[in-house]
Parts: sequence; structure tokens; C-alpha cells
Amino acid sequence: MSGKTSTPIQPSAPTPSSIGIADMTVALQIRKHQAGRRRAKRIVLAVLIFAIVAAAVWALLFSDWLRVRKVEVSGNSLCPTETVLLVADVAQGTPMARVDLEQVAAAVETIPAVAHANVSRSWPNTITIAVVERTIAFQRLNADIYQWIAADGVIFNATTERQGVPVLRSASTDQRLMADVATVAQALPEPVLAALVEIQAASRDTIVIQLDSGEQIIWGNAEESDLKAQVVVALLPLDGWVYDVSAPGFPTVR
Repeated sequence: MSGKTSTPIQPSAPTPSSIGIADMTVALQIRKHQAGRRRAKRIVLAVLIFAIVAAAVWALLFSDWLRVRKVEVSGNSLCPTETVLLVADVAQGTPMARVDLEQVAAAVETIPAVAHANVSRSWPNTITIAVVERTIAFQRLNADIYQWIAADGVIFNATTERQGVPVLRSASTDQRLMADVATVAQALPEPVLAALVEIQAASRDTIVIQLDSGEQIIWGNAEESDLKAQVVVALLPLDGWVYDVSAPGFPTVR
């Protein structure tokens, strides 16, 4: 027998093109799977958010737990709490979220003694009304009643007792005139306040200061009141009965 040798057949190696196609297929399958998971997560998250929002809306607007059970008032001394509550008109059992805070504040501020009202929610069941009352600038004598006048000319209280502020004698209750008198009253210097009997005002341009010695200060209108106060202090040591500072640049004494 003649000796023959056979060469084993080697398996052919995969071509680069076939490897690339397989890798791309696997990569596409992985990306498709990952994209599907991301979509599922987004859907679940959206459902959860919707459920949370819906639950919150239901709790705020319809739940018995978040309803008005109490209305608290603070800062009031001149206006009774019962008056504030009546004007505020916040019904018990109203959903807290439905209470219009600005509307309630505006209603409370219609009370003459109230300068400002701050309304807020104290969860879960309380509406809080913090009142800032007007302060007195002077009083207007009306028969035997002393009306309290604020700096903006609003009459906000009345008593039979005189307070430690200037007193106005005038037939008018015009708010503009009252505001002008308040400006003058707040500008009066200490020497004038110490001797003051009353302020008289027939009109906005005829404001007169009456002193306990019988002397008068013709103030005129409320313009330049701070300057007029300085001029008056300089004039008072002079010998006179009438001090006219209605034109503070050209004062007179007679």
C-alpha cells in the first residue's frame, strides 16, 4: 500500500460581515427591550402622578377632613370679634381650598376701624384673620361725642371721652378735610401741643389753631405743614395774638 496522508478540513472562520450583522441584531434587540422598559416606567409614573393629583384635588375640594371648622380673629380691640366674623362670612364646613382669602380680607377691611386685614389658612381646619386697626390722629367734637379720626380722614370710632390727641371743631365731616386736619395735627410742634385748645376748620384752606392763652395760629391749608411747624416755633416767642403761617415763606405776627 502506498502511503497517503490526508489533510483535515478546517472549518471556515466567520466573515467580518456576518459577525457585524449578528452584533447589530443583538444590539437592536437590547435597545428595543430597554426602550420598552422606559415606556413602561413612564406610563407607570404618569399613572402614579395622576392618581396623586386626583387624590390631592379630592382631599382639598371634597374631603370632610379639610373643611373649615374654626375662624380665628386677632389684633382687634375696637371692633368686636363677632362683627369681624359676621362681615368675613366664612361658612363652617366650606372646603379650606375654596375660601377666597383676598375676598375675605377685602370684606373685613370695610369695617371702619380696620386699616388692614391679613387672612390665611391654618391647615387642616382653621381660617385666621389678623386685623390691623386704624390709629387715632385727632378727635372731632360732635355735640358730646368725640369721634376718632385716622390719618386718612376716616371716622372709625366714637366715645364720650377725650383722648390725648388734638380736638377738631368743625361742622364738616368731609374725608378730604379730615385728612388735611390729620396732617396738620401730626405736624404740630410740642410748644403748640402743650398750649392747644382745639383746631378749627371751616374749609380745607382755613385751618386755625386755638391756644389756651387766646392766641391763634392761622395755618391755612395742610400744605408745607412741616415747614409751618418750624416757622411757628420761631414766631411764638414774639409778642402777638395772631401768628399767620399760611404762607410760611412770609409769616406775619399781629
